[in-house]
Amino acid sequence: MKRDGLGPSEMEGGGRGWLILPGLLATAILLVIATPACLPLAWTFDRIGGSGRSWCAGWLTLLALVGIELLVVARATGLWFTCGGPWRAREEGFEAHGRLLRWWAASTLRVIVRLNGMRVEVEGLDEVDLGRSHILFIRHVSVLDTLLPRATFSAVTGVEVLEVWKRELLWIPSLHFVARRLPHVVVSREDGSSAEVVNQVAALAANLTGGEGLAVFPEGARFSPARRTHVLRHLEGAGRADRAEEARALRHVLPVRTGSTRALMDRRGDADVWFLGHAGFDAIFSFSDLFRGGLRGVTLRLRFWRHAGSDVPGDPDEAVAWVRARWRDLDEWLNQSKMRALAGNDPGADGGGVSDPGSEG
Repeated sequence: MKRDGLGPSEMEGGGRGWLILPGLLATAILLVIATPACLPLAWTFDRIGGSGRSWCAGWLTLLALVGIELLVVARATGLWFTCGGPWRAREEGFEAHGRLLRWWAASTLRVIVRLNGMRVEVEGLDEVDLGRSHILFIRHVSVLDTLLPRATFSAVTGVEVLEVWKRELLWIPSLHFVARRLPHVVVSREDGSSAEVVNQVAALAANLTGGEGLAVFPEGARFSPARRTHVLRHLEGAGRADRAEEARALRHVLPVRTGSTRALMDRRGDADVWFLGHAGFDAIFSFSDLFRGGLRGVTLRLRFWRHAGSDVPGDPDEAVAWVRARWRDLDEWLNQSKMRALAGNDPGADGGGVSDPGSEG
């Protein structure tokens, strides 16, 4: 990949480090001091509360996640001295930073899964060509979705994944001190569809080489029933009847944003295109939800669909229509999965092992 000029991530939010590092250290110290007293109380509340909350698992998860952040920051400090300073990694340091970020995502997901008694099922990652570049469209429903590109796709396939980050995520120490040194794109909620951001994302796609990928959340926001209603009202108020009808037919995802998707497909070259549908994280809209027991005993189901670059329409408008059709397939998979999960009494799960509804194309 041509690394120069790809997104603002290496400088975005640089001043936050003076707040993030002391905050992380203070949090770690307070947790260590409080754990001997708070953990037995959490265990007791879980036994007598009867509310379905998981205070003990939540506390242990928080303790483990802070430990992971400390390890990543310590390793990032070492890379700081060898890879070109605090904001930008030299070319030879990109691989090391990528491995560190992959370890962070995989370790964070592993902690959440194990401490909440979850199961993980993955389908569709058996046809990866490391000689090609890859574009990955991902359903967005939870704050934990950002772990999936590296913790699953990258960890299993070895593909180095670049991403589009919301600016708020840079308050996470690992992302602040590691991801900012890689050519990701950082956006705010307000400018996510601006021409500048769209061009930056398209530039990332255009510069991908073999063994590299770009992960995007094409909805532009996390799905929720309330947000779905808001999107419908917005489209209807704007007189976009065709888009409103499309959005109304989608039950578990928001419609794909047209402008950014078109630019991305126009600049992707011959990259393979992937779609990731996942179910199980729907109850975790914020990090505080980890204490509510929404992940206890849940099966996290991940379903990947791969489409060879040669099978994707070359015309950008046709490619956008093709992406929308695949997005409807993903929504149908989620709907069928939810029905089967409910029939099988699988707690908290929206997904299941159903046949691939989007194999054509």
